[in-house]
Amino acid sequence: MAIKFVSSINLNQNELQNAVVQNLASAPGSPLEGQVYYDSSAGDKSIYFWDGSSWIDVGGDIRSVTAGAGLTQTGTRDVTLNVGQGVGLQVNVDDVQLYHLGLEDLTDPGADRIFFWDDSAGASKFLEASTATGIRITTTSLELASIPNASLTNSSVTYTAGAGLTGGGTVALGASATFDIGAGTGITVNADDVQLKNAGALTNNTVVKWDSGNGQLVNTLMTDDGSTVTIGGNLTVNGTTTTINSTIVSISDNMMQYANGNVDNTVDIGFFGNYVNSGTKYATFFYDASASSSSEASFTLGHATSAPGNTVTDFTLGRLVANLTGELTGNASTATALQTARTISISGDATWTVTFDGSANVTAALTLANSGVTAGSYGLAGSVPQITFDAKGRATAAANVAIAITASQVTDFTTAVQAVIDTTGAVANVGDGEAIAFAITHNLNSRDVMVQIYDNATYDTVYADVVRTSVDVVTVTFSGVPTVPSANAYRVLIQRVS
Repeated sequence: MAIKFVSSINLNQNELQNAVVQNLASAPGSPLEGQVYYDSSAGDKSIYFWDGSSWIDVGGDIRSVTAGAGLTQTGTRDVTLNVGQGVGLQVNVDDVQLYHLGLEDLTDPGADRIFFWDDSAGASKFLEASTATGIRITTTSLELASIPNASLTNSSVTYTAGAGLTGGGTVALGASATFDIGAGTGITVNADDVQLKNAGALTNNTVVKWDSGNGQLVNTLMTDDGSTVTIGGNLTVNGTTTTINSTIVSISDNMMQYANGNVDNTVDIGFFGNYVNSGTKYATFFYDASASSSSEASFTLGHATSAPGNTVTDFTLGRLVANLTGELTGNASTATALQTARTISISGDATWTVTFDGSANVTAALTLANSGVTAGSYGLAGSVPQITFDAKGRATAAANVAIAITASQVTDFTTAVQAVIDTTGAVANVGDGEAIAFAITHNLNSRDVMVQIYDNATYDTVYADVVRTSVDVVTVTFSGVPTVPSANAYRVLIQRVS
């Protein structure tokens, strides 16, 4: 938003430096004589001024003059363009003509010819195309005609069959040659195609293998229909790790064998998985070979801090955590109290304590941190929480203390504030649709006052001529351009500083 001046600006013959004329894509409406703007639209880029009836381009009709091809330019305001004199041209005062090309010595040949400059003879001549050399002129084209073999260095071509091809030799110009594809292992060459050997016996969606005895591809017991891979025989995997990235593993076998061939009882057997949100701990369910005899096989549930290998290390016995339904048996179903006394505490803004004494007694207490008074819940009668405030004076804790202010105290306070305002400042609305100067009596008994003016319609700050006429009067004058201030158009704020 631009700063609005409602009075003329006098720079007192000082320079207006680093100024930019108002940029607009189109001319402003309701202009005043002498108003200027810069047209920033593409293809214009010029400054205009309003002469009272129309916008005048200060750059004139001609923006610039540039010498084109074949021209030279002198001057920037009074510009002169001259035709450059090149080879074969003569520039005179009022014409340009051909010069020293020997045109006057040429006569009409009566046939198609090429006009050229013979530098060795220093003259212009006609060039004749000879069909005997295979070049001819047809209307406006220069083209190749039939080229006699005598004009060629070689009258035959030798070709060599590359990798996978047979044939080769020498053939005369204009003759033809044939290359054949050589039939290799696994490839069959027919009269009009090349195909895989035994391709007709291969089945769709079947994975193939190489039959070295017959030199061809044959079907295997594995199929792939795009979503499921099926192996029709036994599968043996020889490697260190088998990784399966599927969601559900469905196995119809009723028994799974681990550690096949383990005869020394030295290998831990089981499975494990990463903890959720933890890549450094592993949940395990395994047979511990070191803790079991060959006649006693038992599985252990727990977790390890490193991925198990042949043996499980850094192992901690775990516990079963699950939702239990039904009735617990044993001591848990008949006990009426915890068998060992213990206390559970929660601390913070309030401290909550639950105590089990080993019998049927359970006690609980809540202590408020700010009051030190024990109560059943925060805010009950008997608690006296302290009130705390931040650096800005805002209460930061709940308070049950009321602060009472009487109506007479509020009246006295506002009256005192108004009295201070009345002795240090004044305000007035100005504008009547006729005058441009307004004398405002503020009775502050000082010329050391600050004056600010704002538009009562838009609330923008505006600038006008301000004169401190006396210690009690300020005169505000507007330019009246484009119109004089309307009724109460502006509000003047006056503040005494000393």
